[in-house]
Amino acid sequence: DIEIKVIGRRAGERLNESLFSHRETIVPTGLPGVEGAVPPEVSLPQMQEIVVGLQNSLKERDRAEAVRILSCMDSVMSSVAPAPMMADATHI
Repeated sequence: DIEIKVIGRRAGERLNESLFSHRETIVPTGLPGVEGAVPPEVSLPQMQEIVVGLQNSLKERDRAEAVRILSCMDSVMSSVAPAPMMADATHI
């Protein structure tokens, strides 16, 4: 057997970790101590506005603005649930 010695918390060590984005809505799951998260909804007009802004920055060859928009897109889209896949009837 191996002896386990509890020495306490190390300097800077966290006792918990946030697994949810500040953009998500926390919801109960029905299980004690377990929560779920609902990602934010990004509407089609919001997506279109982002894409148009990216197109304009690329057309104007404004690299800094294009990078800023791409960074924004990454942070927005990374917390959004993917759309459900639709079965393609031609391949069934």
